[in-house]
Amino acid sequence: MRARWYTAGSAHRASLEAATRANCSSASGHRFSSISKFGLDIGVTSSGLQLLGNAGNGVVIQEAAANNTIKGNQISGKAGNGIFIQNIDTTGNKIEGNKIGTTPDGAAALANSLNGILISSTASGNTIGGTAAGAGNIIAFNGSDGVRIDSKGATENLLSRNFIFSNQGLGID
Repeated sequence: MRARWYTAGSAHRASLEAATRANCSSASGHRFSSISKFGLDIGVTSSGLQLLGNAGNGVVIQEAAANNTIKGNQISGKAGNGIFIQNIDTTGNKIEGNKIGTTPDGAAALANSLNGILISSTASGNTIGGTAAGAGNIIAFNGSDGVRIDSKGATENLLSRNFIFSNQGLGID
């Protein structure tokens, strides 16, 4: 099962799963929580080596979506941000073991045009990386910052044990 991108927080679980199975964009509907997405190629072909030329953001978590896990994915080649987390009560989400802006091995560029990860608009209490083996993300080669926290209200977001390098902007802003 491969997906180009999906939106967490604006879809029913069933709608999201259907959109993922269909290898398409987002579904719309109600908020959801506790969704896990593992091992997907988002913005690239299934080999992870060629861009699909997708517009927008790779993964969007918003509208009070809580306790979602985005783990072990390659998120590259998007015209927007690799991962965009926003809005009040969007909390408890974990971003672990992903390769963002890179090839599957993390060694070469397949950049997202903007930030690798953008946290905005009072999204708080989310974790990027972690202390467990393999929880750190590789966030590299993106067109702006590796990780950008773009709001004074976006507090208590933890960044731990990530490899952040060779982004056009700052590693963490």
